[in-house]
Amino acid sequence: MKYIPDAGCSYEQLKQHDADAFHRRVFRHCCRLWINRTIDLLFLRSCAGCSVLVLEANATIGGGARSAELTLPGFVHDLCSAVHPLAAGSPFFKTLPLDRFGLTWIQPDIPLAHPLDDGTAAFLHRDVDLTAAQLNIDGPAYGRLLKPLSRDW
Repeated sequence: MKYIPDAGCSYEQLKQHDADAFHRRVFRHCCRLWINRTIDLLFLRSCAGCSVLVLEANATIGGGARSAELTLPGFVHDLCSAVHPLAAGSPFFKTLPLDRFGLTWIQPDIPLAHPLDDGTAAFLHRDVDLTAAQLNIDGPAYGRLLKPLSRDW
């Protein structure tokens, strides 16, 4: 790691000035986990031989892979992990032997639904045209934006 964006200076400058501050800032930077930070940590662990410790700052564990009963008893909601199946197409994730650890990617027909205040919902289908068709006046713009991206995915 040569530069830490939120540190305000280069790796070398910070380390020379205050080693304790350097380690606190690196630690803080690395522990703000999203999927890209997880990849950074996997890289540090596997390629650089660094020890990695992940701490949870929130009241519940799981980061972006959490779920909870939010509306009615028994209805468990995804709190932001719906994007994780996109990792199945990632060149980096394809290099990991995740199947050896029992990981099986689930690919539902409708990967994501977003409930709306009026009781209806918007559904993300695997087919861009099908998703666009339900978006009424926003459908054509959605199609123009997503079709080129989905062709190569």
